[in-house]
Amino acid sequence: MIATLPGGYYADEGVFALEQAEIFESIWFCAVRAAELDRPGAFRTVQVGRESVLLTRSRDGSIRASSTCAATGAPGSAPRSPTR
Repeated sequence: MIATLPGGYYADEGVFALEQAEIFESIWFCAVRAAELDRPGAFRTVQVGRESVLLTRSRDGSIRASSTCAATGAPGSAPRSPTR
């Protein structure tokens, strides 16, 4: 049988903060596949660690990412789900 971490690690705020800092906030993270933003104007909001991120396909075909407000989707109060 494979050993697991003691149960306290799963609810420890210090361990959570360390995981966020060392995993989600210090290295590249694949949030969506480019094919999911298949046309200009397509967008997704995703949670990456403690940040809400808005990903959009621009008119020139590039993909852009920006941090958003988790409560409102701001900047621009973007909708929370993609339009298809």
